[in-house]
Amino acid sequence: MNNILLKVEDLHIAFHTSKGSLPAIKGVSFEVEEGEILGIVGESGCGKSITSLALMGLLPQNSEIVSGNIYFENKNINSLKEEDMQKLRGNEISMIFQEPMNSLNPVYKIGHQMIEGLILHFGISKKEAKERTINMMKEVGLARATEIFNSYPHELSGGMRQRIMIAMALICKPKLLIADEPTTALDVTIQAQILELMKKINREMKTTIIFISHDIGVIAQTCDRVVVMYAGQVVEQAKVDEIIKRGAHPYTRGLMEAIPTHQKRGTPLKAIKGRVPSLLERAKGCSFASRCEKAVKQCTEKKPLLNSIKDKHQVRCFLAQEEGEA
Repeated sequence: MNNILLKVEDLHIAFHTSKGSLPAIKGVSFEVEEGEILGIVGESGCGKSITSLALMGLLPQNSEIVSGNIYFENKNINSLKEEDMQKLRGNEISMIFQEPMNSLNPVYKIGHQMIEGLILHFGISKKEAKERTINMMKEVGLARATEIFNSYPHELSGGMRQRIMIAMALICKPKLLIADEPTTALDVTIQAQILELMKKINREMKTTIIFISHDIGVIAQTCDRVVVMYAGQVVEQAKVDEIIKRGAHPYTRGLMEAIPTHQKRGTPLKAIKGRVPSLLERAKGCSFASRCEKAVKQCTEKKPLLNSIKDKHQVRCFLAQEEGEA
């Protein structure tokens, strides 16, 4: 069995608002093995991005980790001082943020922004940092690396900016890369190139990746295992093939049925009715009950636990657990 690089254990995160402290993440647990690509999937508002920010120690000021632990290489990192977290962040754990245009500073050239991390973490000269940066830009498929090094963000296409963000995240050769919606707002052709690049990074650089997306079709193409999140909880997790063939939670099945495929051409796609409940609306029963076509009385009164229905296949659903035991 591979070594566990990252372990999230019963993580609870709350937001402090004018209406009090509201739980956003409720008991999230998962593991990431060295060398794998783990997908985290769910609609906007399900908690996947907040979970990723917690891993980086970058939660918004009005939120906090209430309880739980985050272990990286067996070290509890959510108890680290900010000074120690800064040494870890960008060096051993790195992140590709959403919206590359907003993540790049428009008034500085690309090269200036990229060499900062190398100089900060390794104390090397600007000349050496430039050489490493240009080499990394070539690694991620930017052929005109020297020209791009001296360009401003607005002079580059969306796909090029996304490759820049990937290169920046990889420049210090991190052990763990967190990719938060790395293909959002890209056209289908560029999206396919970025997905192939992520797999190449995992394969050739041996970088462990957490790949976050709202699109389970993209997750299916890219990842080894999948964590499905809904309303701040893990509702299902398993190997990607198991999820695709035998997704057990009604929410997972809904995501799968919404994927456009050639076979569905000409027919309306099935949508999941309703929306993810806000932090103020989360009921005492199953959070998905109001949107679930198979919900029964028990679903509105009790919260289902995340239980195993098969080896390494866990699901948070009364009906799925009964089917798994049958």
